[in-house]
Amino acid sequence: MGNLINGSSGPPAEGQKANVFDPSAIKAVLDLATVQAMRKEKYEEDHTHSNLKLFLGFLACLVGVSAYIYPVPFPENRQFLKWCVILYFAFSSLIQAITFVFYRDVVFVSTPKK
Repeated sequence: MGNLINGSSGPPAEGQKANVFDPSAIKAVLDLATVQAMRKEKYEEDHTHSNLKLFLGFLACLVGVSAYIYPVPFPENRQFLKWCVILYFAFSSLIQAITFVFYRDVVFVSTPKK
C-alpha cells in the first residue's frame, strides 16, 4: 500500500507529518504506521476476509453483466432482471454488512505468530 499522504508509492517516511485538520490524512498515517509495526514484529497479514469481500463483489459484477448481456429483449426478461437486481442487492448488502459488523475500525488482521 502506497503512501496516501503525499502521493508517493513507497512506504511512509519515519516521523511523517500529516495535516492535523484532515482526519483522513491522520488515519492514513496511523494505519500505515500500525501495519509497518506489525510487519516489523513478524506478524503475517491474513487476507481471508478481504478475499471474501472481493469474491462477493465479483459475483455481484457477474450478476450485473449477465443482466446487461441477456439475449432476450426487455418485456420478456422481466423475471430474469428482477432476480438479477435482487441478487446484486443481496451481494452488495452482504459486503456492507461484513465491513460494518466485522471491520468497522480494523486496520490489520494477522495470523497467529509462529
